[in-house]
Amino acid sequence: MTALDGWEAFELVSGKAPDVVITDWKMPRVDGLGLCRLLRHNQLSSGLPVILLSADEPPNDRRSQLYDAYLRKPIAIEHLLALVSAVLSRPH
Repeated sequence: MTALDGWEAFELVSGKAPDVVITDWKMPRVDGLGLCRLLRHNQLSSGLPVILLSADEPPNDRRSQLYDAYLRKPIAIEHLLALVSAVLSRPH
């Protein structure tokens, strides 16, 4: 599934929970961290693994608790796939 912004992504996830969410930080309407907040505060998606992507440095505050992994762009697809596998193998 793909979404154009964080709100659309939240609506998609609410209808059919995927195995993992990979989201960009910078998006219109609701950004990636906003999406993470929505997911974490929703009973059905609170344990859903989330990988946050951005060209920026990762947050070094409480916001880092909202996602399971962070990748800085540009990203090698092999690295992303390995991270998805690692995140999915963790207990949630």
